[in-house]
Amino acid sequence: DFKGKEGEVLFLYSNEKTEKRIALVGLGESEKATTERFRRAYSHLARECHKRRIEEISLLVPKVSALSDQFVVRGMA
Repeated sequence: DFKGKEGEVLFLYSNEKTEKRIALVGLGESEKATTERFRRAYSHLARECHKRRIEEISLLVPKVSALSDQFVVRGMA
Protein backbone atom coordinates (compact mmCIF):
# COMPACT_ATOMS: atom_id res chain seq x y z
CA ASP A 1 0.00 0.00 0.00
CA PHE A 2 2.94 2.37 0.58
CA LYS A 3 4.53 3.76 -2.58
CA GLY A 4 6.96 6.26 -1.01
CA LYS A 5 5.50 9.25 -2.83
CA GLU A 6 6.41 12.64 -1.41
CA GLY A 7 4.27 13.42 1.64
CA GLU A 8 2.75 9.94 1.93
CA VAL A 9 2.56 8.72 5.54
CA LEU A 10 1.78 5.17 6.65
CA PHE A 11 1.56 4.05 10.28
CA LEU A 12 2.40 0.46 11.15
CA TYR A 13 1.37 -0.91 14.54
CA SER A 14 3.32 -3.44 16.58
CA ASN A 15 2.84 -5.46 19.75
CA GLU A 16 6.42 -4.70 20.78
CA LYS A 17 6.95 -2.77 24.01
CA THR A 18 9.77 -0.60 22.68
CA GLU A 19 7.91 0.94 19.74
CA LYS A 20 4.16 0.50 19.46
CA ARG A 21 3.95 2.20 16.07
CA ILE A 22 6.27 3.05 13.21
CA ALA A 23 5.60 5.76 10.64
CA LEU A 24 6.89 5.51 7.10
CA VAL A 25 7.32 8.87 5.36
CA GLY A 26 7.32 9.11 1.59
CA LEU A 27 10.17 11.28 0.32
CA GLY A 28 9.72 10.84 -3.42
CA GLU A 29 12.55 10.06 -5.83
CA SER A 30 15.99 10.28 -4.20
CA GLU A 31 17.48 11.98 -7.27
CA LYS A 32 15.08 14.88 -6.77
CA ALA A 33 15.74 15.27 -3.04
CA THR A 34 15.91 18.81 -1.71
CA THR A 35 15.70 20.35 1.75
CA GLU A 36 12.30 21.78 0.77
CA ARG A 37 10.96 18.34 -0.21
CA PHE A 38 12.06 17.00 3.18
CA ARG A 39 10.39 19.93 4.93
CA ARG A 40 7.09 19.29 3.15
CA ALA A 41 7.22 15.51 3.72
CA TYR A 42 7.95 15.84 7.43
CA SER A 43 5.27 18.51 7.83
CA HIS A 44 2.82 15.85 6.59
CA LEU A 45 4.15 13.51 9.28
CA ALA A 46 3.76 16.21 11.95
CA ARG A 47 0.16 16.82 10.84
CA GLU A 48 -0.64 13.09 11.00
CA CYS A 49 0.96 12.80 14.45
CA HIS A 50 -1.07 15.76 15.64
CA LYS A 51 -4.31 14.15 14.38
CA ARG A 52 -3.47 10.99 16.32
CA ARG A 53 -2.44 12.97 19.43
CA ILE A 54 1.07 11.52 19.31
CA GLU A 55 3.13 13.59 21.71
CA GLU A 56 6.59 12.10 21.21
CA ILE A 57 8.43 10.61 18.24
CA SER A 58 11.90 9.35 17.43
CA LEU A 59 13.21 9.98 13.93
CA LEU A 60 15.78 8.11 11.90
CA VAL A 61 17.74 10.32 9.53
CA PRO A 62 17.62 8.80 6.04
CA LYS A 63 20.78 8.63 3.94
CA VAL A 64 20.33 10.51 0.68
CA SER A 65 23.15 10.64 -1.83
CA ALA A 66 21.92 13.92 -3.32
CA LEU A 67 22.07 15.81 0.03
CA SER A 68 24.43 16.03 2.98
CA ASP A 69 23.14 14.94 6.39
CA GLN A 70 23.08 18.59 7.45
CA PHE A 71 20.55 19.51 4.73
CA VAL A 72 18.46 16.38 5.36
CA VAL A 73 18.19 17.20 9.08
CA ARG A 74 17.45 20.86 8.30
CA GLY A 75 14.54 19.79 6.11
CA MET A 76 13.25 17.36 8.73
CA ALA A 77 13.32 20.04 11.42
